[in-house]
Amino acid sequence: MIEEQAITAEEYVTRRTPYTVDLEFGMVGASNHTIELSNLAHATTLFFRRNHTIRMLKDPATPADGYIEYEMDLTDDGDIRITSVPNASNLRTFLGRFVIRGFDLEELAGLTDDSVIGLSHEVTEDPEAETQAI
Repeated sequence: MIEEQAITAEEYVTRRTPYTVDLEFGMVGASNHTIELSNLAHATTLFFRRNHTIRMLKDPATPADGYIEYEMDLTDDGDIRITSVPNASNLRTFLGRFVIRGFDLEELAGLTDDSVIGLSHEVTEDPEAETQAI
């Protein structure tokens, strides 16, 4: 699907359809105290069970454009798990993975309007009407 957007009253830009991907992230939690780490791991799990979406500005440069929400969840194999064992440094860690689904990639970073595939203008007169009138 190709998307057409009005630039002005007479000009339209045609853009490529965004490429939709799922973004997967790894996370690490750490603490010097075992109980604190356990509480942090539990709080992280509860966060993902209670919050199934993430909300962000559509365009940070223009907050008036509103917000967009994406589905978010722990991955199937991404359950939070304690990964460390007692050691000399006393540092404890946990690992987990989560995914944000349906993220649209519209343009390449640093390349302005790389998704533009056409620019058109509104025609106010029918050119064939002139040739038929002659």
